Amino acid sequence: MPGWQAIYQQLKDKNFEVISVAQDTNGVKDAGPWITAAKPTYTALIDEKHLVSKLYNMVNVPTGVWINEEGRMVRPNEVAFVDDRFKTFTGLDSEPYLTALRDWVEKGEKSAYAMSEVRLLDKLNANDSSMILAAAEFGLGEYLYQSGHLPEAVPHFRNAQRLNPKSWNYSDRPTRFPMPSAITARHLPTKCKNPEEAKSITSRRTCRPQAAPHLSREVSEGAARCF
Repeated sequence: MPGWQAIYQQLKDKNFEVISVAQDTNGVKDAGPWITAAKPTYTALIDEKHLVSKLYNMVNVPTGVWINEEGRMVRPNEVAFVDDRFKTFTGLDSEPYLTALRDWVEKGEKSAYAMSEVRLLDKLNANDSSMILAAAEFGLGEYLYQSGHLPEAVPHFRNAQRLNPKSWNYSDRPTRFPMPSAITARHLPTKCKNPEEAKSITSRRTCRPQAAPHLSREVSEGAARCF
């Protein structure tokens, strides 16, 4: 989160917003202290039901998705290191991603890093039956776990891992550690409602961006609220 805070400070006056989403089954209990300690000034959410990772097919952390002013995805989920703290471990340099991000913020749709719809669809692998089935198994496992039936949930978690072994979200569930992913947007409108309307995704800010138009109704109802 400190890395995203730094890049947000640099770009926030250029019509740029950051939304970070912690994918954590235990919600505020586990992810909350991390967010509180980081003190981000961008929007920080907690997704107990893993709706974001499911809908965007996020399989690892940190992951970034770019969304433009019209709510259209212009770059799908990809590794998104914004500093080099883990370079020794991953072997990945943050500079290529940061260069691409800054170029997009400056040039918008004219950026060479913003993908066309055809190229985007090719990257998404939306019709992968194994990923779809893995998401279903994981969802059932999460339901059983939240209902207090961990022994019954474990086989479903394992099936999800087997069907989609690349997914970090499925690799060690249930977990005690938050796994934040980030959705970046050059601009998203805001609308505030009262706390009682918040459901499974929790924000630490007074106002949060509405869900982009391309998101499903499931996310619009669960995440696109301000309090």
